[in-house]
Amino acid sequence: MTFPCRLAGLLLTMWLGSTFASPEVRILGSDQPPEIAPVLVASHTPEYPREAIRAEIGGLATACFTITRKGRVRDVVVVQSSNELFRKPVIKAIRKSRYTPAKHNGKPVAAQLCRSYRFSLEER
Repeated sequence: MTFPCRLAGLLLTMWLGSTFASPEVRILGSDQPPEIAPVLVASHTPEYPREAIRAEIGGLATACFTITRKGRVRDVVVVQSSNELFRKPVIKAIRKSRYTPAKHNGKPVAAQLCRSYRFSLEER
């Protein structure tokens, strides 16, 4: 089973249980966590879709992605979204983000992780 599929089940369980713990970081191609996790150094907030604002829709979207050995984001996959309108803004925001790479045995390694974004009209 691939990473996004495995994690989708975990995230769905967390969604149904209304519990959102930090998803585990894994070394790309492994079930093993890195010794040092990637660190977010440049974050971007997803733009709230105008159509969702007009319709007064809020919700949550979670995407899984890879952080390369150089700290770049790739392979972004939305694994859960309460509304389709939130998918594109989440992907765009994650692709603009930058990380310090994960490290294992003292060397940078590619890692997989997930991030959730809450869209709330009250928090705008």
